[in-house]
Amino acid sequence: MKPLRLTNLKINAPQINSASSLLDLEGRVFVCCDDQYCLYELQNGKEWVQHNWTEAPPLPADYLERKKLKPDFEALLSSAEDKNKLLLIPSGSKSNRTLALEFDLCTHAFRPLDLGYFFQQLGNRLEQTNLEGAVLYQDKYLFLNRGVESSPSSIVVVDAKTFSILEVRPIEFGELAGVALHGSELCLFEGALYTLAVAENTKNSFDDGLVLGSALFRMNIDDFKFIDGWSLGPDLKTEGLCRFNGKWMVTTDPDGKGISQFFELCEDL
Repeated sequence: MKPLRLTNLKINAPQINSASSLLDLEGRVFVCCDDQYCLYELQNGKEWVQHNWTEAPPLPADYLERKKLKPDFEALLSSAEDKNKLLLIPSGSKSNRTLALEFDLCTHAFRPLDLGYFFQQLGNRLEQTNLEGAVLYQDKYLFLNRGVESSPSSIVVVDAKTFSILEVRPIEFGELAGVALHGSELCLFEGALYTLAVAENTKNSFDDGLVLGSALFRMNIDDFKFIDGWSLGPDLKTEGLCRFNGKWMVTTDPDGKGISQFFELCEDL
């Protein structure tokens, strides 16, 4: 894969230490974290405004205790039902990680959505469930499942109105430094599907491991075949991707052991 150079945008914030997804909605950039019941919005390309769910259950400050109870929001998704709303989608990797949040772009209010039944059905189709990215395409939601050591990542095609599963398509991202790449984010741009993937040395789909690097792929939206791929450097666990000011923005997840960093790709794709 061809290497891509990254430039640090220096819009990091201390409270954003587990960024897991990026979404641009007509110039409004949002990021969610996997261990917080809130949403961050970028203002003037420089500062983050925090939108809080007022009914959120408390989370412990201790990193290990917080990890057990975190909501694990891993994907931001434009709502198919209402263009003025977006969805924070959980991973579904554990029984306490099935609650989604709907965010109103006008009122900034949150509404909880129970996706327990959807994840139950998904669990019957996958070896291990851990959604890491999502996009709205026509009348369907496309979800990216991370995959495990013994099973590849998958793209899950879902009817946007009923949340019924239409197809599960295995996706092989290859390897970096001898470790399998597994999907971490989806982004739709100019009719193509862009996916992030991370090489993380772990045997299951939800435990952290040594990160060997990340990669970015362009895929055909209709058959999910690869068109191109790029490496994003060693040691970076990239989990968020979107367009920003006509360029690509990428964010990292240091798993709560530092601050998430936001980068811009130096080359256009």
